[in-house]
Amino acid sequence: GDGPPCHGPDLLAECGDNCPDDANPAQMDGDADGTGEAWALPHWWVAVETNGKVVALTFDDGWHDGRLRSILDTLHQHHAYATFFITGGNIQQQNTELETMFLARSAGHQFGNHTFNHSVGTTTAEAVVEINLNEQFYLDQGLGSLRPLFRLPAPDLLNPQLWVQMATQQTGFSASVLANIDTIDWMDPEPPAEGMVACILEQVQPGDIISMHAGPEVTAAAMPEIVAGLKALGYELVTVEQLIAFGEPGVFVPFQPGSYKSCETYY
Repeated sequence: GDGPPCHGPDLLAECGDNCPDDANPAQMDGDADGTGEAWALPHWWVAVETNGKVVALTFDDGWHDGRLRSILDTLHQHHAYATFFITGGNIQQQNTELETMFLARSAGHQFGNHTFNHSVGTTTAEAVVEINLNEQFYLDQGLGSLRPLFRLPAPDLLNPQLWVQMATQQTGFSASVLANIDTIDWMDPEPPAEGMVACILEQVQPGDIISMHAGPEVTAAAMPEIVAGLKALGYELVTVEQLIAFGEPGVFVPFQPGSYKSCETYY
């Protein structure tokens, strides 16, 4: 970079690190984990800093094929695109049909890695196995590679750990994606559809990444109003990869106001 070296957290505000997502042997390594301190800080995309009226809808897991098909139908009707983080385990168990995944791929939607068993384990080595297992499963099914996108499975989603960051680096997943609007649609009982719609339409801003799931009945039911409402506000619905091209990443900072918008107050 052009500034002073990134030697330690106290200097990060002033230093110039031209590869903030990559381990850099020139950085100090105070905890001797093999990764410089600059890269060790949480650096997970929650949004894109842009004035363009674009947002990314994302859907995780895939425990109900019929509702996933309904989501795809809504997107198709509105010429909208989304990103799907469907676990290989759900496809293998036919909770999501392979044919549905081919339909999603052919429609221009993007896929990302959410691990095979919805778990990153407790070590870098275990996370690497889970990430690679899911990547290889998709390749074996003819669905193509999931790179570069990775998303942590819950309950780790709000607490990205360094050892998981190291696993994504080792497996070639260069864009670790969280979200800054969380619909928490997985709740039991399911939240009301009108609350989910209001949460998104009242809080949405350019560059937002919105987290939902391909499984809850409420999500499939709310999608037509969500998509139509976003379109009425002038937003284009794009994949995460398309969104990234619009600007710099908004970085997740734990417990910092504004980094994260939950729908909990709407339910």
